[in-house]
Amino acid sequence: MAAVAAIGLTLGACQKNEGGQTEDGPSEEGEAAVVKTGEDNPNIRTERRTGPRRKVEQIEPPMALDPVPSDVIQGADGLVFKILSEGSGEGSRPGRNDTAFVHYTAWKMSGETTFNSRRRNSPQRRFLPQQPPGWVASITDMKVGEKRLVWMPPELARMGRAKKPDETMVYEIELVKFDSAPAVPDDVAAVPEGAKRTKSGLAYQVLQRGDGKDKPDGWDIVSVHYTSWKTDGTMLQSTHTRKRAQPVDMMRTHKGWSDAIQLMVVGDKIRAWVPPELLRVQPGVPKDQMVVYEFELESITDRPEPPPVPKDVAAPPKNAKKTDKGVFYKVLTKGSGSESPKTSDGVVVHYTGWTTDGKIFDSSLVRGEPAQFALNRVIPGWTDGVISMVKGERRRLWIPQELAYQGRPGAPAGMLVFDIELIDFRAIPARPAHGGHMGHGHGHGGGNRGRAAVQGDPHEGEDEAEHAEHEDEK
Repeated sequence: MAAVAAIGLTLGACQKNEGGQTEDGPSEEGEAAVVKTGEDNPNIRTERRTGPRRKVEQIEPPMALDPVPSDVIQGADGLVFKILSEGSGEGSRPGRNDTAFVHYTAWKMSGETTFNSRRRNSPQRRFLPQQPPGWVASITDMKVGEKRLVWMPPELARMGRAKKPDETMVYEIELVKFDSAPAVPDDVAAVPEGAKRTKSGLAYQVLQRGDGKDKPDGWDIVSVHYTSWKTDGTMLQSTHTRKRAQPVDMMRTHKGWSDAIQLMVVGDKIRAWVPPELLRVQPGVPKDQMVVYEFELESITDRPEPPPVPKDVAAPPKNAKKTDKGVFYKVLTKGSGSESPKTSDGVVVHYTGWTTDGKIFDSSLVRGEPAQFALNRVIPGWTDGVISMVKGERRRLWIPQELAYQGRPGAPAGMLVFDIELIDFRAIPARPAHGGHMGHGHGHGGGNRGRAAVQGDPHEGEDEAEHAEHEDEK
């Protein structure tokens, strides 16, 4: 059997991904050690690197740092700075939603160098909505080519609940260039009069009509350009700043995205006001307020229509059997084998999954190839339901929430229904657990590793370092 890849039923497999996943799958380890993107929150590192730190080359500061020179400029935001060289820009400065490219060197007040971006031979990319307040205040006050020395207290030099830096840092910042963000819509704060609404509560306006004829189905792959904002005008994410459209697996995205995109034909551009109950709970996404999106549909890739929704999807029928752990099942087609897989085995299966309201959230049949995964790395209900199957058997499982995703944000909720065909199985070598997160919302099912390039939600898995690593803060 080919090398086993975890599928989207996993609660934790080796993932590096909103761009950057390597596998999908059902596992049990929990959240990713490194999350390269959450929805609207590109490349936030949730766990620091391990191992010895690289020794930082010591660079002499341009002047004595402590005490602070008497001729510094006092900024309204509490920062003090000295301009080392004037910029050549024609007066334009980055806005709060722009992406800046900077070189910088960082020192402690003692003069110890903690970081120097110039050793990388390319400036750092900094997506300003996700930078510490002191950095935003400094960069948005600079012109291209300007270099300044900034004394930044810890409360202005760190993000959110971060604990470092825990002392005043001094940064020599040079603004190399910046990319302007899309303009903030005038009606971002509230749904305007005249906007249409879907049954789910999503509001939208058509900004541009396309020349396409067909709308995407809920299992197709689409390519979209989009920008998203909080209601205060803070930009969350934009494919335009990355200069490439985002592929989206319609089966795997959340309801706010699927409802909006399925309104469109190729070439359409719409603005959508998505209420929080239609959004996936992820870092960086407001939990209690709507998010405003502009979508432009570039292309639709048709995929095979999934199997019909089972008539008994809402609840297990009276003739369903029940395992000791509480999984209901019904044999749809008897198999020809005589042996069943062990919990440590790898299996090859075709499967489709639905919520009890008939919403499909994953299917290997739609993708056109069987899924491969290890039974000891899947949600408990899958392991329990599959270990008594034989080769060739088709079985329907009703898995209660406590044996599925247990109410985890972003995952399918409640009892889940799966049709599974066991194609093959065999023993596989044990492997250490990884701290990855391959659960729903980050891709279900898929022995096909290449499929990770297509995201269920365009905010997942950005492969660009939009959230710069503050090595001086580690």
